[in-house]
Amino acid sequence: MKKRSRTLINGRCKDAEKKQQKYIEAEAEICELTKKLTTEEGAIQKVKKEISWYTSFLGESFYIELQNHGLAEEAYVMPILASIAKEMKIPLVASNDVHILRKEDADIRQFIRSLRFKKYEEIGIADKELYMKDDKELSNALLKILPKDAVLKAMKGIKNICDSCNLVIPDTKHYPRYRDGNGNIVADSAALLRKKTLEGIPQRYPDGMDDERTKQMEYELNIIINMGYADYLLIVADYVNYAKEYSKKIGKGIGYGVGPGRGSGAGCIVNYLLGITDVEPVTYGLLFQRFLNPERVSMPDIDVDFSEEVREATIDYCRRKYGIISVAGIRTVGTQQGKMVVRNAARFLGWKYPDEKEKYQQLGSAIASAITSSVNKEIDEIRKEFSDSLSENILSIATRAEGIANSFGVHAAGVIIGDGQPLKEIIPLLYNTKKAQWVIQCDMNKGERMGCLKMDFLGLKNLDIMTNSIRLIYKRKGISIDLSNLPFEDVVFKEIFAKGNTGCVFQFESGGMKQMLVKFGPESFEDIILLVASYRPGPMQYIPDMIEIKHKRKKAEYIIPQLEDILGKTYGQCIYQEQLMDIFHKCAGFSLGKADLIRRFMSKKKEELFLKEKEPFLEGIIKKGASRKDAEKYWNELVEFAKYAFNKSHAAAYAVISYQTAYLKYHYPIEYMCGVLICAKIEKLPVYLYECKKCNVQVEAPDINLSEEDFFIKNNKIYFGLSKIKGVGEAGKIIIEERKNGKFVSFADFLLRVNIDIGK
Repeated sequence: MKKRSRTLINGRCKDAEKKQQKYIEAEAEICELTKKLTTEEGAIQKVKKEISWYTSFLGESFYIELQNHGLAEEAYVMPILASIAKEMKIPLVASNDVHILRKEDADIRQFIRSLRFKKYEEIGIADKELYMKDDKELSNALLKILPKDAVLKAMKGIKNICDSCNLVIPDTKHYPRYRDGNGNIVADSAALLRKKTLEGIPQRYPDGMDDERTKQMEYELNIIINMGYADYLLIVADYVNYAKEYSKKIGKGIGYGVGPGRGSGAGCIVNYLLGITDVEPVTYGLLFQRFLNPERVSMPDIDVDFSEEVREATIDYCRRKYGIISVAGIRTVGTQQGKMVVRNAARFLGWKYPDEKEKYQQLGSAIASAITSSVNKEIDEIRKEFSDSLSENILSIATRAEGIANSFGVHAAGVIIGDGQPLKEIIPLLYNTKKAQWVIQCDMNKGERMGCLKMDFLGLKNLDIMTNSIRLIYKRKGISIDLSNLPFEDVVFKEIFAKGNTGCVFQFESGGMKQMLVKFGPESFEDIILLVASYRPGPMQYIPDMIEIKHKRKKAEYIIPQLEDILGKTYGQCIYQEQLMDIFHKCAGFSLGKADLIRRFMSKKKEELFLKEKEPFLEGIIKKGASRKDAEKYWNELVEFAKYAFNKSHAAAYAVISYQTAYLKYHYPIEYMCGVLICAKIEKLPVYLYECKKCNVQVEAPDINLSEEDFFIKNNKIYFGLSKIKGVGEAGKIIIEERKNGKFVSFADFLLRVNIDIGK
């Protein structure tokens, strides 16, 4: 203990010596700089020399700036600069540093600065002047220290500069071109897309494609190529297939690094043939127009789920292939909201008024506890409960500071891939030191408007769980599981889904979902898709009716026979966006492209746009046999349905993962639950350990001589991983390394042999 104390003291002394040395060096540098200081006249001559250098190549575009924020230094320097400008015939321009929009927001800037430095920061006269001044305010400020003629010229300089500016942001796309294995741009990407699509047929359709699917493939290829998206699909297919191979390479042939798809991309048969998605779209009635609509010109959006094991490696692959200077993340902005801004306001006031610090802290916590989302949205109710002066001080700051940016981050999934030229020539970049990567200085929507292409590399933990599981299955039993081609087994639907035995099953883990499953009794994959889509606010209201119809205790009603073909699999309810589109297309005569536009108008509540289509819809559905009264009623129901309608392509892709996890849990419970535990956060372990117990999977307590760093299986039991013991963390590696020298024979033996700094 004494030795440890001496070591700590010696370390602190060395740190103090280093800091003292830095101060000595800084003081010496200041002394040297002081010697170089010149007289006022000498300084003026240096300024004139600098001005001459700038004007030599800028000419009349060079201005001398005049400001006044109330600083004594400005009152001294600005008249000299005005005099130099007059002597050298240099134009003047008036300006003001702008840190806040309004003068009365100076205290909010003070609040932000204090949080930055973690102490109360006083503000001076100049701080209160750092707002957006109008011409009169700016002119009056300058007249306090400058002659009128100089001020007039400086104010005129503002207009002169504005008049000389002519910014036109080019509407240019900077989309990447597909590159081959040698890094060369492929000249005919359309031909290559067609070739690779056709090459996927034998794997996806061993018995050949029927006429319906062939026709759909040709239709999609023509649309994709004509809209100029061949390169886009080739790029996505390339990095998706790289990630799949990389996952298998890590796992010696076994891995599941990429999910079956997500979003509207699963409705595209070309994506399916390229290996981007694993859901056969025709079988499940998924619509290509939901993914890419020639009547709605916008970039297709292919979101891809990756396991954490391969995600960063896949992004690095894109950096290597398309150039590190052409690939960047997307900046996110963190803002002070709700509870956080209230607590920060209380903290600031506690620094400002130390005698009231404890009261402010207590009030801050109390007010924060009363807030559900936003201070400004709930301010009236909050003021009723907290009406004292100290609370009002907190709320005065919190209501004005809410929504102000306080941090920058990196978008969890979005990646910009450029056209090969440096992204910095197209869009401003920012280096995120924490993530050690470049990001664009705007959100993804603005980035797309600047002509950049966003790719989504999403991380999904369940893919890591399944990867760990199938590797354990192969290691223990020699069985290679192909998760992309699992058979749909009645026993899995019956024993896992219908009995609500869905702990650790993707999308079906909640208590409410389990209860609903028991009542619903899913029997098919279509049922699983339906429940993924409908168990959410809005469509949940239709579940009781669907259950009644499914179990034949109630009969579905349709105003025309064609609706049964569209709504039969969802028991009479319109749950999917694709169904909404089909109703407009098949029952009212709209094109699928037009139907997609109407769906968007309805879901986004753009009444002025979708109400234009009401009469054509009524006419179309009446021609199919509906009465005017029934048609009017059904239109109103569809408007309500559209608010909640879910993308079936996304539901189908995620239902695949739900089934995969259920399949593994039923057939290989010990390997699957071990995979779950390996990927679990420590705070979630009690829930998963209980699930192991329900699955009759035995988990042994940590053993200092047997446990590995993470969970593992031995003798048909799961052994607790040392790193998953709270507080152990990286120390588990040290214990395992020392164990190579022989088992620990006693607690004393362990203490003598293992040197662990518990404080770390």
